[in-house]
Amino acid sequence: MTHPRLMRIGLLAAVGLMLTGCAHTNYLLPQANQHLPRGMAGYQESVETQTRTLTATLNQAIRTEETVLAHDPGYANGYMRLGDLLLRAGQTQSVLWALTQACHLAPHNATDWVTLGQAEALYGTMARARSAYHRAIRANPGEWIAFDGLAYLAISRKNLQKAWNDAKTALKLGGEEGPTYDVMGRVLLAKGDPADALTYYRQAQKVEPSWWQSYYDAGRAELALGNQHLAQQEFVRALKLDPTNGQVWQIHSALMRVERTLIGASGHRRGVS
Repeated sequence: MTHPRLMRIGLLAAVGLMLTGCAHTNYLLPQANQHLPRGMAGYQESVETQTRTLTATLNQAIRTEETVLAHDPGYANGYMRLGDLLLRAGQTQSVLWALTQACHLAPHNATDWVTLGQAEALYGTMARARSAYHRAIRANPGEWIAFDGLAYLAISRKNLQKAWNDAKTALKLGGEEGPTYDVMGRVLLAKGDPADALTYYRQAQKVEPSWWQSYYDAGRAELALGNQHLAQQEFVRALKLDPTNGQVWQIHSALMRVERTLIGASGHRRGVS
């Protein structure tokens, strides 16, 4: 099972991508290899093979967890584990059902409510997401990541001041955490200030160096500043940390195509002159 904190951060990242219009759910990796350099294409094929293996393993793990719950239907942590597995397998409705069961069985567990809120937001049920986050805060007023979740929701409504205030509350309660700095960067990027946003993304990288999200968002900020080469470096770092991430693959591959087009055009001009 994914560590609960990492599961929550991973969900929060997915929510942020979806709310900012960056999410892509059709496939994990670009479908065609013919436009990628030979080395990168081979790397991608290796990742796709690993993904198929992981899918088979996931399905077996889901069946095992369902068997456990059939024998002990009151096992809240079992439903949380099942929700984690179903999320990875992309079984949307079943995810929400499993996480809701866990919350009803353990209503004072703030962590479970946060996870449910993130899943609700990921699948577009924003009112339910807000309700779940508030239930988490009611169970534990110091649950900082619930305030990060509320901040992401506020960004989706373009209420940037509320988003900033919620992120500041998260920072006060939880201290230096990657998701908090990330959401603060997103507020500034939404305000049209990519340079200051990049400062917060760098802070997120410093405190969560193994979290792909902050590198991806730093790449988006670099693009907004016109630094395409630096953006590519950030996306490559993100892929090394999460090689099956479809969002990063899409923008990384698109930039590679642009670079090849520019190089080709430059060579053509030199040839003409």
